[in-house]
Amino acid sequence: MTGSPQYHGWCAYGASEGYAAESDPLNAWTVREDKLYLNWDAEVMKEWRADIPGRVAKANGHWPTIKASVEAEDGQVTIYRKDEEQ
Repeated sequence: MTGSPQYHGWCAYGASEGYAAESDPLNAWTVREDKLYLNWDAEVMKEWRADIPGRVAKANGHWPTIKASVEAEDGQVTIYRKDEEQ
């Protein structure tokens, strides 16, 4: 495996749904085709693993918008943080 996590370390499942969410790199991760994908938690990771190719395709489609919004901090993409859990 080379490089950094996909989607700059944001939750890969969240990216596939069109939003940025923090991830749990110690407990929720998957390596697929030499790429590291992080997820919010173990439950979300199960959802991610149920259809990795489909989720990657969706996340890759959403990623340019998510990345631009996060970098610009313009609020166009919802960002979920662990400390904001309800």
